[in-house]
Amino acid sequence: MHSKEECKRALENMHSQVDIETQWYSYDILKKLIDEHFELKENTEEYKHFKLHSDSTLKNLTKVELIDYIKMLYYNWGVTDEQLKRVIDKTKELNYSNDALRRQLYKEKI
Repeated sequence: MHSKEECKRALENMHSQVDIETQWYSYDILKKLIDEHFELKENTEEYKHFKLHSDSTLKNLTKVELIDYIKMLYYNWGVTDEQLKRVIDKTKELNYSNDALRRQLYKEKI
């Protein structure tokens, strides 16, 4: 994974080597994508509340306790993945219905 600074340097390098016609349009798009990728994300309250055990606490756990802890984290990851899938599916559904409404409104205006 590259840092934001590395991405920006690569963009500047590419920017200096591209022909003038496509240069500014492509540059603006890529700069926006880099900024969006590295912008700070808002985490949920559950995530903010979660405190990872300290290294010393983890070192003092038995193998069975560590295995249980890993299984719990893996289960939570699976639940989060499923929630994300549902959100993506619902977003697609809403976008589709929104597009259908726009098409209907556009037809009525004509």
